Amino acid sequence: MLLIQTYSATMFPPSLQKGEGFGAEQVAEVRALEEEACLRGAQLQSLLQKWEEFDDNCASLEKDLEVLISSLPSLSLVEETEERLLERISFYQQIKRNIDAKHARLCQTLNEGRQLAASVSCPEPEAQIAKLEEQWLSLNKRIDQELHRLQTLLKHLLSYSRDSDELTRWLESSQQTLNYWKEQSLNVSQDLNTIRSNIDRFFLQMEKLPSREAISEMISWMNTVEPQVVGEDAELPPSSVSLVKRLLQKLKIQYLEQLLESITENENKIQNVNSWLEAQEKRLKTLQKPESAVSMEKLLLDCQDVENQLAVKSKALDELRQSSLTMDGGDRPLLEDMASGINELCQKRNSVTSQVHQLRASVQTVLQEWKACDKLYDEAHMKTAQLTYSMEHSKPAVLSLQALDCQVQNLEALQDEAENGERSWEKLLEVIGRLKDSCPSIAGIIEEKYQDAHA
Repeated sequence: MLLIQTYSATMFPPSLQKGEGFGAEQVAEVRALEEEACLRGAQLQSLLQKWEEFDDNCASLEKDLEVLISSLPSLSLVEETEERLLERISFYQQIKRNIDAKHARLCQTLNEGRQLAASVSCPEPEAQIAKLEEQWLSLNKRIDQELHRLQTLLKHLLSYSRDSDELTRWLESSQQTLNYWKEQSLNVSQDLNTIRSNIDRFFLQMEKLPSREAISEMISWMNTVEPQVVGEDAELPPSSVSLVKRLLQKLKIQYLEQLLESITENENKIQNVNSWLEAQEKRLKTLQKPESAVSMEKLLLDCQDVENQLAVKSKALDELRQSSLTMDGGDRPLLEDMASGINELCQKRNSVTSQVHQLRASVQTVLQEWKACDKLYDEAHMKTAQLTYSMEHSKPAVLSLQALDCQVQNLEALQDEAENGERSWEKLLEVIGRLKDSCPSIAGIIEEKYQDAHA
């Protein structure tokens, strides 16, 4: 463009008018080409910077991964005692906490890597992402499996120790009792009350042991008595009062059996709904703060799934309430305990519903803030890259007074743009401040990037 202006200044007057139009067109084309080249150069420079940051983050995470893997025990426990198991479980839990502390940076790095892979035609970022994901998932799976194995082993060991102690105490007590009975049996001068007391204690002791023979005798007796009862019913005349009473008794028993079956079925339904609601309450209380946009979207899907299941459970509760009122054909419940249990379940359902709605609204708000933060950061980062690229390439190829004057004007324009772009950084800082309450880990990472880029 400087050559065009110099050439136009040296043209003869007759040709000057013709060359002015051509020169203006050339200057406009050159300026447009210069702006396009500057924009494209800034985009490439920004992309290169993101790629370098992604490589650095991958290298840092891989180093952390190597440190965590090297810290894992290489040998199994020689003695799997309660103390050794507790120590090993505590050690693995500490490693698990260290992994969780790196999870936010891992999610952010993977997200940036996917954005980078979508912007370049190179398989390297995708390979790095796949490798990093596989390594971290493998480590998590390995630690979770070993932690679950140790916790299960500790649970069985504690249960075995507890049951063994109880059994040992019972055997000692039983042995003492048997020895006492043996001594008493050898003593001929026992009175009647002592003998009765010993017999009662013997039967009380025998109640603690399984008695399959007694059950078999009871079943055999019932099988023997049943044909006799049927035969007695056949011998009675149809008009017998005894037959009518017996039939009424059978009908009453059938009604009670049906009623008992309905009550048992409703109690099972109440227990199932109660277990599900308690599980959802614990799950909602222990939900970790989301560490990426993907995890927030997944959390919203989980909230939708819980809401759908709540609708099904609410319908089941309404049916249970109606069933408890109509079991005896009246408006009052047949069993006060069942009605009270249903009311408690309704309160739990309302509590879970409120928690889900609050969580859903909170996650939606955070997700909007997150997307706004990403958008503001990309805009501010791109603007900074443009200013940096323009400043680095604003040096004139040929030193002259006119070129220096043009460079001064360009630098002043860049300074004005930088001052105007400061507002974008201020907005970004405001959004980061709001994210600190809901996502402190990821907000800290974005704040670090903000400080590096803004500086």
